[in-house]
Amino acid sequence: MIATDPSQVRTLCRSCSAACGIVVDVERNGQDELERSSPHGASGGRVVAVRGDPENPRSRGYLCPKGASLAEFHHRATRLEHPRLRGTRASWREALDDLGATLARLRRESGADAIALYQGTGAVSDSLGLQAIQGLIAGLGTRQFYTAATVDVAPALRAGEMVAGFFHPWPVWVPEDPQSRLAILIGWNPAVTHGYLTLLPNPVERIRAFRRRGGEVVVVDPRETRTARLADRHLAPRPGTDAILLAWLVREALESANAVSGGFHALTHAADREVLHRVLAPLTLERVARETGLAADDLEALVAAIRSAGRINVVAATGITLGADALLCEWLRWALLLATDSLDHAGGMWFNPGVLTRYEETGLPFPPAPPEGRVEPGPRSRPELVRILDQQPCVALVDEIEAGHVRALFVAGSSPLSAFPEPERMKRALARLDALVVLDIAETPLAELATHVLPTTGQLERADLVIETQAIYAPAAVAPIAERRPMWRILAELGQCLDVDVLGGGLDPAATTDEALVRRAASSARGGADALLAAGSRGIDPPRAYGWVRRHALPDGRFRLTPPGFLERLHARLATPKAEAPFTLVSARQLTRTNSTPYMDPARSPDAPTLRIHPEDAAGLGIAAGSRVELKSEAGALVAEIDLDPLLSRGVVALAPGWLDTNASRLTSTRRSIDPLTGQPPMTAFEVWLTAID
Repeated sequence: MIATDPSQVRTLCRSCSAACGIVVDVERNGQDELERSSPHGASGGRVVAVRGDPENPRSRGYLCPKGASLAEFHHRATRLEHPRLRGTRASWREALDDLGATLARLRRESGADAIALYQGTGAVSDSLGLQAIQGLIAGLGTRQFYTAATVDVAPALRAGEMVAGFFHPWPVWVPEDPQSRLAILIGWNPAVTHGYLTLLPNPVERIRAFRRRGGEVVVVDPRETRTARLADRHLAPRPGTDAILLAWLVREALESANAVSGGFHALTHAADREVLHRVLAPLTLERVARETGLAADDLEALVAAIRSAGRINVVAATGITLGADALLCEWLRWALLLATDSLDHAGGMWFNPGVLTRYEETGLPFPPAPPEGRVEPGPRSRPELVRILDQQPCVALVDEIEAGHVRALFVAGSSPLSAFPEPERMKRALARLDALVVLDIAETPLAELATHVLPTTGQLERADLVIETQAIYAPAAVAPIAERRPMWRILAELGQCLDVDVLGGGLDPAATTDEALVRRAASSARGGADALLAAGSRGIDPPRAYGWVRRHALPDGRFRLTPPGFLERLHARLATPKAEAPFTLVSARQLTRTNSTPYMDPARSPDAPTLRIHPEDAAGLGIAAGSRVELKSEAGALVAEIDLDPLLSRGVVALAPGWLDTNASRLTSTRRSIDPLTGQPPMTAFEVWLTAID
């Protein structure tokens, strides 16, 4: 009998951006086929279990079902293990040589922009892979770069750029700030998602601790979410009316004593304050109550809480950023924080100065954006759209393929079939490509369509440098199974076929390791790379510095309270009250999945592709749980099985993204209601019609 050596590795869960600390139990076996030396910092073995790390200062032993399922997911039969070339297993050399020759031909025939790359959520946690993606794009010289940012978060980024003059860093809520007294969470359910821009590992305990020391939490959401049940109060407005609520809160803040504070006046222009106050003055409590469906007493209580707290925290997530009014809402959120003098102050929202940087000493290293934002021309097939963060808007990708402008597409860690509008049209377009290259960890319907399938290492097989509110080194727990390779190595070896130095500095990918790349990336870290690697999964904290944005980062020393075009948007929204629809669809999140990736075994997962509806609404339609309905929007239709959910408001139905059989993207359009400044389509809070089938 072969002796085994059980061991433990402390690292991070990278199933979402919260990066909770984990302990990976590994069974080492000297004669197991997995046991071999690895250039990536780990030896082979079987992952027996994954559990929360009680010594991790961020997550304190907490782990959600996604993280707890990592051992099973790591060894799941649907994981990709070998390269494929046009449906047939191939060697790495065959796959990369063929791909390199195809890309070289396309560059000669059609130019660099014939090659596109889409970087999804699954790739965001692969820090070294992201660096290689940037190296490949720069080396090829293509402008055809797409990411999930223009699927769900572009409004937050664009609003920050136009108000503050920069995209990053954005303001975050720190529950442990002893002066923080009030947090308003709008369209955000961190008890399930663990954060979005503002991250919250171990969310339940941190919210409870915040309240125990006297902090107040208000949740604004049309569903009584898990987070809402933790809060001091829950407001359930009619979906799509958040802009009216925020506008009224700004109006009240402008008229309160807080609005005449020296900080607010010093950081904004008087003309901007006056015109914003004039536009908002006619917005009455009665109208806000009528349009949002909220009780006047609840609205007045919220204003009283804001005035009592002084400085506040206002956090929004996909419940806001996926909506038609997303950019307007994000701007009004900034305006509310400014009017309460809550930005870059203790008790309010904190700007992270970084661990690999020292922004509190130097300021941001790039020039401020112009007042209208960095507006660059978009793709040839969609001249009405603009680029954001040097990216093309994702809604334009299908047009670019159909027009013949894109002939090869890399997809890293996601699937346009589940994330983009008009998925059937996208599927037909993908079939026209000379090369569809999938870099992923698991078998998917997209991989079945691909000409080149390149299996990447999973999170337990690779090391990462995670940069969130900390800088954290996440070591690999085990060596890669079968022929899985790190994304950075795959792209670097492909670069060699194209005479592109993907890694920079002439590094040989065959002789380079994860740790070497992490050390290079962390060379500027506070304390140096040695300190960061020594800290391991505990990470290194940046200083809790306040005031540096006001001193170093603002253009002309002021925020832009009324960026160009925003007052016109506000005028139009106030002039057009939202009509009450029979049903409004909202996007929901599920605890065992990250978008289309199921971490828990689907046979055991409680999550399902069902349409949630209030029991009384279902009774009104004459349907019961398990019945099927046709769900139609102005853009498309799908069939879904219903699930009764008494936690929803009446007239609201909810559907989680990422499912193929019940694909919410079928209800959206690449053309209808696209925001010209963000390129995003509305993906939540839009009118739908239900018809019973069973």
